[in-house]
Amino acid sequence: MLAARLLATGAATRRFAAPRQGEAGDLPLRRRSFDGAMTGGTREVAIAAAEALVRHGDHDAALFLWRELHAAEPGEPSWQRAVVAGHVAVGEPQRFARVLVPGALRGADWGALEPTLDAAMRACERSGGPAAAATLAWQVLEYAAGDASARMAFLLMVTPTTLAALVGALSSGSADASPRALLRIADQLSTLGLSQEASQIVDALDARVGLDRWSALLAARVACQQGDEAAVVRLHGIAAAGVAHDPAEEPAHPLAIAAFLPLAPDAATQVRRAEALASAVLATGADPEAVIDLLTGTPFAARLRPTLRRLAEGASLIAALAGAFTAAADGAALSDDALDFVPRLHNRLVRRRLLTHALAPAMPRERVDAALRRADPTVSAVRIDLHHIATALQAAGRADLALAAMRRVLADVPQDAWARCLAVDYAHRLGRRDEERALAHGFDLGAIAPTMMPDVGNALLRAGLSARAAEAFDRAHRLLRDTDPGPHGGATMARGLTATGRPADAVAWWTRVTGREPDRVPRSRPAIIDPGHTDGAGHHINATRFAASVVAELTGMPPVVVVHHAAAAASLGGMEVARAMTVEPYVFTAYALGSAEYDALDEAFAHDLTTLYGRSRPPILLIHSLRHTMLGGLASWLCATNAGSPSVVVAGMIEADHVARGLAPGASLLTKTRSLAPRRDVRMVLYAETEAGVDWLARAAPGIHVHRFPYVAAARLRPLRRPRDPQSTPRFGMVGATRAERGFGPLFRALLARGPLAADVLVQVAPEALGEFDDGASDALAALRARGDPRLALLSGVLDVAAYDDAVAALDCVVLPYRGRYAVSGSGVLFEAIEAGATALVPHGSTLASALDRLAYPHGLIDPNDPDGLRAAMEDVVARWPSIAAQLAAFHAQGLELPADRFLATVRHALADVGLLR
Repeated sequence: MLAARLLATGAATRRFAAPRQGEAGDLPLRRRSFDGAMTGGTREVAIAAAEALVRHGDHDAALFLWRELHAAEPGEPSWQRAVVAGHVAVGEPQRFARVLVPGALRGADWGALEPTLDAAMRACERSGGPAAAATLAWQVLEYAAGDASARMAFLLMVTPTTLAALVGALSSGSADASPRALLRIADQLSTLGLSQEASQIVDALDARVGLDRWSALLAARVACQQGDEAAVVRLHGIAAAGVAHDPAEEPAHPLAIAAFLPLAPDAATQVRRAEALASAVLATGADPEAVIDLLTGTPFAARLRPTLRRLAEGASLIAALAGAFTAAADGAALSDDALDFVPRLHNRLVRRRLLTHALAPAMPRERVDAALRRADPTVSAVRIDLHHIATALQAAGRADLALAAMRRVLADVPQDAWARCLAVDYAHRLGRRDEERALAHGFDLGAIAPTMMPDVGNALLRAGLSARAAEAFDRAHRLLRDTDPGPHGGATMARGLTATGRPADAVAWWTRVTGREPDRVPRSRPAIIDPGHTDGAGHHINATRFAASVVAELTGMPPVVVVHHAAAAASLGGMEVARAMTVEPYVFTAYALGSAEYDALDEAFAHDLTTLYGRSRPPILLIHSLRHTMLGGLASWLCATNAGSPSVVVAGMIEADHVARGLAPGASLLTKTRSLAPRRDVRMVLYAETEAGVDWLARAAPGIHVHRFPYVAAARLRPLRRPRDPQSTPRFGMVGATRAERGFGPLFRALLARGPLAADVLVQVAPEALGEFDDGASDALAALRARGDPRLALLSGVLDVAAYDDAVAALDCVVLPYRGRYAVSGSGVLFEAIEAGATALVPHGSTLASALDRLAYPHGLIDPNDPDGLRAAMEDVVARWPSIAAQLAAFHAQGLELPADRFLATVRHALADVGLLR
């Protein structure tokens, strides 16, 4: 009652408010706003006040309270989670480790802590890059983690990018780690199977202070994992030198036997050494945990020791574990005995490592099935392990194994809602629509926890079960009114309500997620409506910047860029930005939507525009990335606006997914668009990128002329156009996003064929994404790297605009072995290459080939499924380069209109018609 009264009067939030900047420092950890020790009543009031502050979006003040609660009760995981989440909410994830009480994070609580810590580490990596994330990771390991189990779990959690940066910092000495700390983290990395990273740190330790016999034993284990027998012999000598100082380290001691067990040349020797190890344990009375610790590098939970001593077959237990890790080091499948041993492991990290090895992407399917049969998902810990492993398998491109793992869980625990959500996702990725729907039908909405309901609704919506999805989101909307489901849950709720016809409720949820109301938009200013904006570099942001420059140049009025409510919009610096939209154009691309969902998305877009402008219209409205799920909403809103001063609406539909799926314009859409053509006060410039897109739009918006303007933002490359030297060797390349349909597998296999190509090749690629493709791209890239072709240059990941433009301008021939949707879709890369003056190799029969034929632009044709043919086409370009360079020069010397020129002329004419042209 006291807390309720204080909250009702605002006293609680005033009493426990955080100090302003400059008052007693920047929220210092040890500053006490509680008068004396925290009492039960004070504690409850502080909790209630913190929760109220979070609901009202005052995360700074809430964080201060969470820190005070954590300082008073450092072992309570709830306060640890709240402190970490609070630092993310205030945009300072990099600070949480130094704020937590040293040693607060314990392995026993990791299941409750991991999701929040993972989110914070990823937020730090996004905002500050790998170096900042590595610094934070080291602070967690050195200060915040309270035991070895927590450190191991943390290393298992961090992203590969952060881990690489951390290892680099430790190896270079920039992390200021002591030799003992380096030895400990190398030991833990080795335990997790990260032998290359462990070896890097051991080498740094050796170079800095040298290796003693204990660090030599660790280094030997790492060398065993890597198969470096020469190193093992050298390190064994270092370890053996310790025998004179300590007889306990003579070769017959169990620790020494354990360290060199993986060196056995054959299975019989492995068994013999394992038996010798077990005998030595029993004969000397050595602590079994110490032996296992040497084998696995993992300090076992204290309760495992009495368990081992109680087991009559203790010797075979040790041998089984030794054999399991020997197999893991050799890359072999785990034995049946080892798999039977897995459920008896109390230590979560060792158990997960064994399961991860057993379910590795490279393992034969029959071995994976055998491992799954022996797993016991009725044990909660094992079930959680399988969730994590399935996620990793899907990321490695093995959605089939991930689905098998989740089906194994559901066979014994059908009520596991998260496993079912994952299974629906994996079946969808595999294109198994019937299986996806069957799995989705298995959800029992009455038995699902409220916080899981948004994800369940999303799974149902993706599977096309519209009515049940609407029911799930309705339940969640009611049950989570007074609960914070977190950013992910809140965003999923908003999207689900958008797709099920509740745009006003969706706006309320986005307001909860972002902690602020949608921005207001000046109605008299030109506007670029871009709800699909993200801060990632690429064609989309370039289209937005190009559109803004066109409007400002032609009218003299800089436009307002209207983006999604939750967008950061950091990449739109220098522009006026309003964050106000609810619709997310690209979220539902892969969903099995029906007519009800299409109508709901149309309604949501109309609701957004009505919220922004009411029944008035801005003088110019430009939408460069209209999707078919937005066209009806745009038409509905325009038809409902008041007659008045004429305005210009420029809308380009650049997508082609609806055309590729054969989705015809529905009766509901036609009803909305038919009333648009007669509006004389709305000057429409409607366009698509390809003939197929133009045909679809012409049927969807009868009576309105539809133009064909392929990726007009490519015009920004024109200043970088250069004459091609006919006497040089052309440079080939592929740039842009890493997607399966872009043909990385065929290109890499073409480069592998018949030795290195006699030309430079530049490829922009995200290697980690290739594992999800089924075209052998990942293996082919690995083979290219192993061959070490000096003329192949790889640009990793996403480039900023300047770096991307420079890469395109440096190419003489873009290689586009595109497949799938490119039968009806356009390509921004192609027209960037044309503007920059390069030639292209494109698939025959594609829209790319048709566009080049229409321009009479020099190009070559390829079969994207024939790597040998692609290699021959590239060699033909090299052989005929003097002629091709002359053709390129002749084309551009004509000064012909390109798509961007026609687009500008059309928009200029429309503006002049209504008196808006400057």
